[in-house]
Amino acid sequence: MESRSRSFAEEKDETIREPDKKGSAKVSLMGSLGRLPDGRKVMTLNVDAPVKLGDLLSKMAKELGADFRRDSMLILVNGVEANALGEMDTMIQSLDDVVFLPMFHGGKC
Repeated sequence: MESRSRSFAEEKDETIREPDKKGSAKVSLMGSLGRLPDGRKVMTLNVDAPVKLGDLLSKMAKELGADFRRDSMLILVNGVEANALGEMDTMIQSLDDVVFLPMFHGGKC
């Protein structure tokens, strides 16, 4: 409940960047997906590519301490939903734009 008491203006917008060894792809976390359990707010990440989408989700969950459940979000790779591309076997390439969108959203309770 503590996070609800803070205003949006007080939350820090944080961008996490990983080393750019092979190439990188941009990952955007929209809405509630960008609010991490430790209170940080993350909007974008740069991740090493190439990487399988399933491996990327696992790595993000481990490193960010969040549960990114595929059944509760849409994943767009360069504007195309991952279901149309190969789901978790979709290869994320350098310069790809990956967007995670929560399927459930709404106002304050």
